[in-house]
Amino acid sequence: MPKSSNQKNSFRFRTGIDLGSGVAELDNVQDECFLFTDAYQAISDHENHLCVIVGKAGSGKSAIIRQLLLEKSNNIIRIHPQQLAFHFLRGSELLASLRQTGINMSLFYKLLWRHVFIIEILKHMFPEEVQLPGPFSGILTKLHIKRRNKKRDLAFEYIEKWGHDFFQDTEHRIQEITNTLETDIRAEIKVSGTWPGLFGLSGAADGNRFSGQKIREHREVAQKVVEQIQITHLYELFAWLKEDVLTDDQNPCYIVIDDLDKPWVGAEVEHDLIAALLEEAMEFHQLANVKIVVALRDNILHR
Repeated sequence: MPKSSNQKNSFRFRTGIDLGSGVAELDNVQDECFLFTDAYQAISDHENHLCVIVGKAGSGKSAIIRQLLLEKSNNIIRIHPQQLAFHFLRGSELLASLRQTGINMSLFYKLLWRHVFIIEILKHMFPEEVQLPGPFSGILTKLHIKRRNKKRDLAFEYIEKWGHDFFQDTEHRIQEITNTLETDIRAEIKVSGTWPGLFGLSGAADGNRFSGQKIREHREVAQKVVEQIQITHLYELFAWLKEDVLTDDQNPCYIVIDDLDKPWVGAEVEHDLIAALLEEAMEFHQLANVKIVVALRDNILHR
């Protein structure tokens, strides 16, 4: 007797069948089942400026990242925020005082991300140099650069100054940039005192030392220094990457950052660092053959 049109076909899965995991990182069948959506095509195209994946938990962000890692495995730099040294920012009395004062720190945070990205690109492009005990000095020869100029000289001064530590100690570099900011502000303010005291913050041991006018002047000076901060060598390194390193459009480089919902920095600076990350990712569009891809939960983006 034939089935009526209202009857539904039933299907029973055998015991133990693997239908994949709800967690993309643990899904061992994604390679066979991944759906190549327009979103993935945009992210995987290094010439497409779309670079941020936003969605709720389980919306497919990690699946896109995983597929990109599989498809572009030789061209991927993956950055785990937990392994960076941004926790140092929590212990800086200067940075805490600047935040409490309401000074805009976005340029400073962008500078930190730029440092991280440049280091990781160089490590990816010249992996053999990372293993050398001496300075990063063989690149000029390898790139066949015959004409020296100020821009290249500044770039290589920075690399050669730090030698092997250039690759190994991100915390040292972050601390160095912070110390440069501190030195510049001290030089402009021209008086001693604790940072909370200089900015008139409550609870400072020397909080009554400065008049309201002086405190306003100190704050204005600090904001000006932060807005004008320039680590010249890092800017020249960026220009050097653009002109001499990332020149092969058949071999683009992808920098992938996710896990930003996991503990990686203090809550007091997390939002500002993520905002700076997104801005710097857009800045890196100036480099034709590098793309920064950031995955974010929507609740983090809208905090």
